[in-house]
Amino acid sequence: MAEHHDHRVTELTGRMALASTSGRNVVRGEVVFPNNIERLRKAKGLTQSDLGRLLTPQMGVSTISKVESGARRLTNLQIEDIARALGVRADEIPVVKGRDAAADVREWGRVQRDTVRWSVESGAAAIAYVLAALRTKHRKTLTEVALAIGKTISVYHRIEMATRLATAEELKAIAEFYKLTERTLHKMIEERIAIHQQELKKGVAPEDLLPRRPRALLWDNERFAGVGVLEREALRRSLRVVTPRTIETLPVYGEMSGAPNPEFVFDRTAAIGTVPIPDFCGNGEGWFAARAYSNRVGIALRPGSLVYVNTRRVPTVGDLVLFVRAKGKQADCAVVVGDGFKDTRLRMYNPDEEIALNDPTIAEVFRIAAAVYP
Repeated sequence: MAEHHDHRVTELTGRMALASTSGRNVVRGEVVFPNNIERLRKAKGLTQSDLGRLLTPQMGVSTISKVESGARRLTNLQIEDIARALGVRADEIPVVKGRDAAADVREWGRVQRDTVRWSVESGAAAIAYVLAALRTKHRKTLTEVALAIGKTISVYHRIEMATRLATAEELKAIAEFYKLTERTLHKMIEERIAIHQQELKKGVAPEDLLPRRPRALLWDNERFAGVGVLEREALRRSLRVVTPRTIETLPVYGEMSGAPNPEFVFDRTAAIGTVPIPDFCGNGEGWFAARAYSNRVGIALRPGSLVYVNTRRVPTVGDLVLFVRAKGKQADCAVVVGDGFKDTRLRMYNPDEEIALNDPTIAEVFRIAAAVYP
């Protein structure tokens, strides 16, 4: 019986690239920092070991290799230290469009795209989706799951972020934690893999199937045109980059229209006014404001409230949203509900109603990040 069980697990994990001959999951990490370090190091005649010894604190060969491949994050201080050791300016370290050789730029782009596709095709993205959905459904924290399966928070977090594959032993421990059979958990993952494969065949971009969009893909984001890789990483992570505001106000949409029975309508081609940009909206890029004339979410939102919408954030379970119907630009507000396995739905009250998030009668859904009551 044990031999049969092991064979089944190996067959499953083999299809999802979960197992390795060493018993550990050696996977491609996310490319987070395209850089020129290897080229600059070789030009100075240094080995990876040489460079590591010149740093304070020193880095091992394995760490230097990860840094050069772009799989390891670097702080500004570490970049300054590496630049000092290589005898170059810190701003020469990142690969930057328009400055570095076109071939180098294309190579980093190729590596990033290959890594993202691998995360989906290997099953890492499917595992991440299922585990995150289970954790949300059971209202568990990353810390609780990590402790239950005997892993650090960092290791488990990488699994949910699809940058590390779970081993068969880890999946077994997770199944036990949620009081599931191994087969049930494996079936959930296989079903999600099948969905991802179907989406890829439809032409859906692999990065859109990951738990969150890789930072390095900002490379092709027009909003960051002309900004170096280091600055982009700073914008996305904990560093703070202050730039002059290009937008001083946010447009406001949404109104009651259609006498004698007015309806809440929303048309992003016709702003009804502007409001100053609040601090939490940064420089305003990707944000807009709206008057939400809806009473469908009870006390969560008063009709006429001024809401702030971040178009860069995809609505997820638990979010308050503003949605626009495909016909007549009629709008309303709802709460996103679901357990992560069935179709995500928009839940409304007074009267009770639920609509699938992907219902063809819905044209747009926006996540409400903040609201100011009238």
